[in-house]
Amino acid sequence: MHVQYFDDETFAIIHEIFPRNSVLKRKTPGKKIDFQVICANVDTAFIVQSLDRDFNLRRLERYLVMIYEAGIPSSFAEQKRFAFAGGTAGKV
Repeated sequence: MHVQYFDDETFAIIHEIFPRNSVLKRKTPGKKIDFQVICANVDTAFIVQSLDRDFNLRRLERYLVMIYEAGIPSSFAEQKRFAFAGGTAGKV
């Protein structure tokens, strides 16, 4: 979007709205089949998911499908915790 601002006290003038290169969307909750736009014009999507008890393969699959359908290149990073000999946990 190309916007011209005059000062903090006035309105702005929109000169141009750029076309969307990509749209990441999800299904609306409930039975109605409609979509909500999450974001647009994303260059790369990064998915970071912990490998602890909260790890959910189905959630990861949903995210990957949404990103794939939007045509956005993606990367996946995993995070895990490990235990030291002393019994305290640390991050890798």
